[in-house]
Order: sequence, then structure tokens, then C-alpha cells
Amino acid sequence: MNGKPGIPLKSWKAEKAKLTAERYRLNQEYVSLKDEVKEVEQIRKGVHEIMREETRETQRTRTQGMKL
Repeated sequence: MNGKPGIPLKSWKAEKAKLTAERYRLNQEYVSLKDEVKEVEQIRKGVHEIMREETRETQRTRTQGMKL
């Protein structure tokens, strides 16, 4: 091969195995974070709805107080 050593298959296979394992680990971390973001978003929406309802309740109380 023109004075060059052979293709380093052993090191390439080791690197491929290492990178594949890292890819799977990162994918699992991604899925976990994605689920966590979904839960946080649901909590945020719930809190927003509660705050909106409290604002409506406060406005109703003020309106009723003015009518009396």
C-alpha cells in the first residue's frame, strides 16, 4: 500500500463502539429531558390557569363590591 501501514480497523472499530455507546447514552438523556420539559410545561400551564382564575375571581369580587 505504497509504504503505508494497513488500515487501522481495530482502532476504528473501538472508536465506533465508543461513539455508539455515547450516542445511546446521549439519546436516553435527551428523551429523559424531553419528558421533564413536558412535565414542567404542564405545571406551568396549570399555574397560569390558576393565576388567571384568581384574577377573574378578584375582578368579580371588585365588581360585586361596587354594585353594593
